[in-house]
Amino acid sequence: MRINELGHVWFSTVVTCVLSIFGMRSLFRAYEKRTRNEKLCRANIYKEETQCSSSESVPFFYIPPSSTNDGNLPFSDLYRTLERYKDDVDTLITAISMSRDISRMAEWEIFPDFDSVLETEEEEDIKLEKYLSSQLRGRIRKTAQVLELDYFVLQGILEPFHISHGLTLVEYDEEWTTFKGIHEEKSSAYDSAFQIITHIVRDWSKEGRKSRNSLYNWSISELLKHGSHGKPVLVPGSGLGRLARDTSLAGFDVEANELSITMSAAAYHFLNGMKTVGKVHPFAFDFLVNEVDSAKRFEAVHFPDEDDEAMVDIVKGKRIKRGTLSYTIGDFVEIYSQLAFKAKYGAILTCFFIDTASNIMEYLLTIRNVLVSGGIWVNVGPLQWHQNAKIHPSADELRSVIQSMGFRILKWSIDTEAVNYRHEDHGGGDPRYTKYEGYRPLRFVAILEPFTRRSLECENAAIKIRKIRRHILHDRRFSHQYATSANDSSSHVTITEIT
Repeated sequence: MRINELGHVWFSTVVTCVLSIFGMRSLFRAYEKRTRNEKLCRANIYKEETQCSSSESVPFFYIPPSSTNDGNLPFSDLYRTLERYKDDVDTLITAISMSRDISRMAEWEIFPDFDSVLETEEEEDIKLEKYLSSQLRGRIRKTAQVLELDYFVLQGILEPFHISHGLTLVEYDEEWTTFKGIHEEKSSAYDSAFQIITHIVRDWSKEGRKSRNSLYNWSISELLKHGSHGKPVLVPGSGLGRLARDTSLAGFDVEANELSITMSAAAYHFLNGMKTVGKVHPFAFDFLVNEVDSAKRFEAVHFPDEDDEAMVDIVKGKRIKRGTLSYTIGDFVEIYSQLAFKAKYGAILTCFFIDTASNIMEYLLTIRNVLVSGGIWVNVGPLQWHQNAKIHPSADELRSVIQSMGFRILKWSIDTEAVNYRHEDHGGGDPRYTKYEGYRPLRFVAILEPFTRRSLECENAAIKIRKIRRHILHDRRFSHQYATSANDSSSHVTITEIT
């Protein structure tokens, strides 16, 4: 008899799991159908607000990779990102539902009164709170609710946007196209909806202020000390554009660069006058481990937090004319190693960026190419070399390489206090997790020696990079592995992925 009842428990919970998944899907479809006309109206309102709320819009340019002849921005990536979000929501709901199923079967054997619990489970009964399966049932419901709300927010942010024309496109020769795959940067992890939400928290919420003060404000302060020789400042790996935007507020002309179409769409939303206030739930997708209080998983974070008052302290109260800001979408190495960008920038800011390189030597050649004589390089971030990195230097080895390429180190240090990539939880006071995730960034300021620039007048960084790749392709030991891999430009994911 109990075996049959147990089978009934298993069957009913599996049905609940399936209904939860399809229910989530149906919610998405129903909302999309119900609000199709409303979305069109909101899109028109958004465009009007964007045009009226900012007297100076930020132009976005697109330079396609050498591996394609299509100059159109692949906005289909935005749709795929939203579809992957739905799939990942299903995966998470399924994982929690399976935990609930196993809990119910165990509780059915452990607790004598569990039979009556099964009959009254649909009722709100405080007696059920002692059972883990009942608590997980509430978690399933809340998770579905907050992730549905986040989906609607993402829909409003990840929309096609206007691309400005007039930027001279990079002219790739035929040899570049032969290296398709050897360095073509893939950003599937970086293009995820969860990364968008993570970057919203860091760049555009109050909860991200501490991280911004430690990373962005420090970079801008160092830049103010040394200047940019009257030249523009390049900020590769710009993500949602907060560092680039704040640097322009400090009086510098800034060019942001980003590979990810998804990140660029979200950046356009924030940089071009979108004043809509929203909220996301960045902890809902965290690993189901090390959690102290399950209720914290559903906490909302509001945006945007522009926090322009912080810039007053950085510029020491001086009235500074705001610099210009532009945003270029494309591959950092392919674009900026070209002769067209040689000695074009007076400074470069790299924040959580250099360890995204598949080959750090290519990054160094590109950085050296773009800087003027005496140009400043300000860096902050860890050395968590990404999955596709083929070279993994330690901090001391990296310092030697940088110096050997003609840079003089003005400042070099490793933080003793860890910095969280997303939020401020340091394990003290009211901790969110039993394990703390953080980074101790490498900070340095380097200057390109004048004699180095003079000796490089005839250097073509793009040609050197092509030769490096050719050597690798011709080496049988790792040519296949390297040719089929790509730069992993994903951001530093700590606990926002799904296991």
